[in-house]
Amino acid sequence: MKPTHGIAALAVLALVAFGCQPITDSRPVLEQRPGVLTLSGEPSITVPAEGTAGAPVIVTVITWGGGCARQGPTAASVSGLIADVTPFDSVVVSLPSNMACPADIRSYTHTATILFSAAGPAVVRVHGWSEPAKAAITVERAIQIR
Repeated sequence: MKPTHGIAALAVLALVAFGCQPITDSRPVLEQRPGVLTLSGEPSITVPAEGTAGAPVIVTVITWGGGCARQGPTAASVSGLIADVTPFDSVVVSLPSNMACPADIRSYTHTATILFSAAGPAVVRVHGWSEPAKAAITVERAIQIR
């Protein structure tokens, strides 16, 4: 066997051994979704009663998940005196047959920093999901901007 054939054979073996993905993936499939704001009780959303125009306002939202959920990002936008906040969590939508999710409940603390540029009565709308109703919900909190 010529040396070039041996190198070519090793390259093919390396590609087969290391370059191919298994036919079935052994990892869970996650999907980012709006967080669960309520599990049959009142949502936990903290918005200060007052803020100052041009100064940051911190909004805190608790979402709920299970053993295979993970905290995701928090999106926020402001238009005039209305702020929209959406906490996201990563939720398992498919598991390999050899895996299971623990049956526990976990809370995730999301924070958003929003900025109102004008004074007046403002509204913070938090968008999420309600369980066990399995429905999208929006919760509003009032804040006075000085």
